[in-house]
Amino acid sequence: MVSEQNPLPRRDSTMAFRSVADEGCLVVVPSRATVEVLNPVGGKIYAMLDGKHTEDEIVHGVMEEFEVGEEQARRDLHEFVSQLRAKGMVVTASAAEAPEQNR
Repeated sequence: MVSEQNPLPRRDSTMAFRSVADEGCLVVVPSRATVEVLNPVGGKIYAMLDGKHTEDEIVHGVMEEFEVGEEQARRDLHEFVSQLRAKGMVVTASAAEAPEQNR
């Protein structure tokens, strides 16, 4: 259940990103005129940071694709989102913005 206390992260809509085969993902950060290179796990997480996926959905997506345990996937997600926030690459979607099926 999504609540105001548990907001969903989402990509900053001003940034373009593209997957590069199985190598990861490139993200254009216009505010800094840079391109960030993400590894395959980072690319998977970044692609799912659309404001529609819950934390649990993202964790399970990482678990399925990269064959890691839930605790590791959740820890990696939190650390990665913190890094993205520090770089201004992710914002928070409130529950009011979340689709009805996620409530």
